[in-house]
Amino acid sequence: MVRRKRHSLTSIQFMLAAVIFVAIASIGLAAAKILDPDGNGSDKDLLKVLAPSFDKMGIDTILGKANDFRPDDRARVVSLAGFTPGRRAWDSYVKQTWAKAFEEGVLGVIIAIKTQRPIKLDVKRRECEAEAVKTDPCEFIRRWLSTPQDKRIFVAFTKSDYKIADDARRALEKAGYTAFIYLKGVSEEPWLDPGLVGELFAQSQHRLVIDTRNSRGSEGVSFEKWCCSVLLMPERAPTRWVTMIKEATP
Repeated sequence: MVRRKRHSLTSIQFMLAAVIFVAIASIGLAAAKILDPDGNGSDKDLLKVLAPSFDKMGIDTILGKANDFRPDDRARVVSLAGFTPGRRAWDSYVKQTWAKAFEEGVLGVIIAIKTQRPIKLDVKRRECEAEAVKTDPCEFIRRWLSTPQDKRIFVAFTKSDYKIADDARRALEKAGYTAFIYLKGVSEEPWLDPGLVGELFAQSQHRLVIDTRNSRGSEGVSFEKWCCSVLLMPERAPTRWVTMIKEATP
């Protein structure tokens, strides 16, 4: 009789442990959250694929519009389309705006590419190799032009979110992308001039933003103030890297 009671008690304990395990696992899955599983934003298919990698870095994902959610302590990645922390959606700004914001150190960018097929760039390659220039820019240009447009990702972030952006960069690398992060004064490469940032924005099919209290707050406002004045400024002369990308792009 005592043995049967002990057996029953053991069975109950095992069942309770199993229930607790399932509950904890469910909580873990919920934490790997896409905040709006039914969201229908323009980058939803890409974001669904990237969400698990972002989650491992402590970053949530929004498939629809960021403005449907209040800022949270946990950063989110969302499509730039419709991202309107102030008066105007950020995706509506022209490439000159992004160039100026980068030049002023207001915003940083992550550029991620997944090269699938090589293309002929013999002329551009000779231009690079004929001169004593850094190989990094040439290699980047080759990779960028060898990447189909739907595999090019542009991610904007505010300067205070550099650490989060670096986590996002690592998440993209885990997802199979080659990712580069740039912020003036922190990780700036001498050859990555503001004009090139604007051109990369224009040529990226997927444009995302890291949604935080900073991007919704004063730093986002700082970015928007450049948008009102940039079109009044004289057009900047394109650098050799901007020219190479524009000339080789169909």
